[in-house]
Amino acid sequence: MELAVVALFLIAIVSLVRSCQSGPTQMELFDRLAMMRSDMQAVISDGGQVVDYYYNNKTTYARDHL
Repeated sequence: MELAVVALFLIAIVSLVRSCQSGPTQMELFDRLAMMRSDMQAVISDGGQVVDYYYNNKTTYARDHL
């Protein structure tokens, strides 16, 4: 039983380390966020409007197709 717990713990640690190594860097995340903001600004300037706004600064956009 103890061997199974140790094995699961080691698998979890290895998986955590590998996921951190394979993820995007902080600069890549900032670049993606800047691109998202630019895209959303283009949608708003093209007639889109904010339909819902959350406290955690995530915004939902919608286009009027009338």
